[in-house]
Amino acid sequence: FAGNPFLNAAAAQSPSFEHPPAVRSNLARLLGLLPDPEVVPHLAKALEDLHAREMARCSLEMSPSPQAEAALAAALGAAGTEFRIGVLNSLGKRKARGAVPRIREAAADPLPEVRIAALYALAGAGGVEEDALLERATRAEDLSERRAAHICRLRLAAALAARGERAAALKICRAIAASGAPQPQKMAAESLLAQLSPAV
Repeated sequence: FAGNPFLNAAAAQSPSFEHPPAVRSNLARLLGLLPDPEVVPHLAKALEDLHAREMARCSLEMSPSPQAEAALAAALGAAGTEFRIGVLNSLGKRKARGAVPRIREAAADPLPEVRIAALYALAGAGGVEEDALLERATRAEDLSERRAAHICRLRLAAALAARGERAAALKICRAIAASGAPQPQKMAAESLLAQLSPAV
């Protein structure tokens, strides 16, 4: 972005906490408009700024750079429940396979709302090996967590099927259909099974 003086200045100033909060947040938003991977370190720095970090998170979520995934994963250690949930949502939307170990850690968080966000992120970013964790969560004490885990198992199966991992998707769908999952999830699993199974 060397040809744009304003955006170049935005990148240079984004780590600085000397500007008013609204300006710092807007700088993080503007940097998100650029596909250039050079902006990622500046956005990663902005994740440390309580006033700019939410906009920086959104910008990193949309960034095509693999470095953005690492920056978001590192932010899972930040303070603030709502912010961490937002980071998990971003990683799930990015289908951030490289962040799965950090997401799995969040699935063991003391707060159920964080654990639930981690389950949804795993459904988007995880592989077949994540189904064991999701299945355990269907037996959690928290009702909302159990419900989310059932939904996420189905989403994981659908994601695997979309990636061409048909055998893994079939295995999960069969397990859901034979489990004590709520009826909507069992019906959805049976429907996906019918789509994935060869016609007789």
